[in-house]
Amino acid sequence: MSGTGKRTYQTYTDNTAYFSEYDRYQERYRQEPRESDKLIVELIRAGLRSHQTAPAILDIGCSTGNLLALLRRELPEAKLSGCDLSTSSVETCRADPTLQDVEIEVADALSLQGSARYDAVTLNAMAFYFNDREFARLLSAVCRLLRTDGLLVAFDWFTPFQHQQIQMMERSLGHPEGVTYHIRSTALVERMLSDVGFTEAKFRPFELPIDLPFPGTDGEVVSYTQRTATGQRLCFRGAFVQPWYHLVARKASGAAS
Repeated sequence: MSGTGKRTYQTYTDNTAYFSEYDRYQERYRQEPRESDKLIVELIRAGLRSHQTAPAILDIGCSTGNLLALLRRELPEAKLSGCDLSTSSVETCRADPTLQDVEIEVADALSLQGSARYDAVTLNAMAFYFNDREFARLLSAVCRLLRTDGLLVAFDWFTPFQHQQIQMMERSLGHPEGVTYHIRSTALVERMLSDVGFTEAKFRPFELPIDLPFPGTDGEVVSYTQRTATGQRLCFRGAFVQPWYHLVARKASGAAS
């Protein structure tokens, strides 16, 4: 990665050293999936209840395929596809025997082409790397790829404060040159969804049902939980609380394909 110039989501995914370590980190969640991933599956299952028995599902930013593997176990009839900008992550997916029937490709989420052919698309913990212009392009691309009444399910950082938009840059062991995060208000995202052809947007705050240990302060920045006086689990990343939400929206009738 270059030490100069504008930081973008592409430069983040070009960090091969980081992704090599990140791919190994993801291995721990293959046998015991993330709680957030389990809820994504339940939201898809509930949202597609009236759809065909073999839905087509695309996981954008599929990483090493943990969500795809869970979808394969829980929705064995589904036709699954995945894409990621990281070549090493896609290679890991393609080498996984449990994902041999899944179509996986190296692709930029903002450059996805093709007609409406999916019943559901997932954006799992990846949209906060995009600035507002890129995020709008991403939503537009997803809408084009979905069939009418198709489902968008996202897991990401949002804020319920309608006039608050947050942009912050983190430097850490994994990102020594910095990575920029974007936290958008639910009100802004709902408007952006409506602008490109989505309706029925719903935001569901996510609280981990399990405790994650405090990692200490001298190593890599990873997620951990802290309990409040009322017993609520706050999910931290280093010094800040992660405002996780699940978002579900539908492609409206008449939206462009």
